[in-house]
Amino acid sequence: MKIVLDDWQKEVLAHKGDFLLCTGRRVGKTYIMARKAIDKMMSKPKTKILMMSLTEEQAMLILQMAKNYILDSGNGTKIKKAKADTNKKTITLKNGSIMKVRPAGDTGDSARGFGADVLIVDEASRMGKLFWIATLPVILMTGGEVWLGSTPHGKQGYFWEQFNQAQNLKDPQARYKVFYTTTEQVIKERKEKGHNPELMERIERIFEADRRNMSKLEFGQEYQGLFMEDIMSLFKDEDIRKAMVLERTKPLISKNYFLGVDVARYGEDEGTYEVIEEKNGKLYHVENQVTTKMSIPETYRFIKEMDKQYDFYKIFPDGEGGLGIGVCDLLLDDDDTKNKTEPIINSKMIEDKWGNKFEMQKTFLYHNLLRLIQDGTLLLLKDENIFHSLKGIQYEYVEDRRGKPVMRIFGKKGAGGDHIAEGLTRAALAIKYKDLNLRVYSIKV
Repeated sequence: MKIVLDDWQKEVLAHKGDFLLCTGRRVGKTYIMARKAIDKMMSKPKTKILMMSLTEEQAMLILQMAKNYILDSGNGTKIKKAKADTNKKTITLKNGSIMKVRPAGDTGDSARGFGADVLIVDEASRMGKLFWIATLPVILMTGGEVWLGSTPHGKQGYFWEQFNQAQNLKDPQARYKVFYTTTEQVIKERKEKGHNPELMERIERIFEADRRNMSKLEFGQEYQGLFMEDIMSLFKDEDIRKAMVLERTKPLISKNYFLGVDVARYGEDEGTYEVIEEKNGKLYHVENQVTTKMSIPETYRFIKEMDKQYDFYKIFPDGEGGLGIGVCDLLLDDDDTKNKTEPIINSKMIEDKWGNKFEMQKTFLYHNLLRLIQDGTLLLLKDENIFHSLKGIQYEYVEDRRGKPVMRIFGKKGAGGDHIAEGLTRAALAIKYKDLNLRVYSIKV
């Protein structure tokens, strides 16, 4: 299928040197970087490309974009065949050019020891300081180029600093050429150019619905590509890193396990299952499972299989709409799980021990998780997907119906988004049971 490029994408393809793409979401920035990389590899033999992304899942999506472009452009014969299972994160051409795709983590250690002619960083606004220290030198001795692409993530970090230097301060010493466009602008231009009218009409309806449902700050960041200083990260990098100390272990008898579930919504990719063990007033994260595109019955059976393995004391599924409520119904109708299932509804009104009422349980759940991480009560698995899910959670203050400021918490949706964080907020409710003598097992010896 031939892809019709936007004018800004054509400018990116024609540009030579370092550049920074700051855009709204879903405009095709990752695609154009992957395409530009392949064009360079085919035109110049022995070109080395290193592409970094937040997680392994995102890295593999980028690799597939690049492969699809080669095949769609009729150049599939230029790909060098590799031995089975040796080329899953690499594209090698017969002319000696190579692209390696790596999950970044926060430290960027997977880039060490690799020299490149081009360093590409996807979701660059979310990369921490240690990442840039590790990755930027990979192009030093080749005199190579750095290509950055991202939606903003607040006025912080390397991506913001480089954007600000070039775009706002107009510093003649700025390293990067900035390409900036919004989702709204892209939709408008594609409509004017006659892209599939029926599809564009539907896209416009979805876009306007998102405009109404999002706050001005969230809409500004996600669709207008603005660095919204009033949007903040809820979890600090150092707090998450300090908590991430655990290795996976096999479940043992006489343990008290809790399951937090975030069921994927219709049309979204990932559902997550977070297992926490309560022991002597502390919480230990023992498993993080991610599934893709599972139906209601499949999700229910998956939870049942996990329950056979862990014999959960409590199961906390997402009980609000869509697939979530369907899974809850099946669990509550099952004799094995009905007494241990507690649906969690984010919009539920809650009341604290002093009688104060809160309109959003989601806020309580995240504050509970934040406190447990900060005071060392909850220890997390060493897993970069967990880090980036928590790091992507943001908050802003909006006015409620009475005009009073309330905190609104949100995260990135879709693959690699807030699913793990949502599951952890539910599993962390295990802390409510820390003072109970939950189970006594009799073991014959």
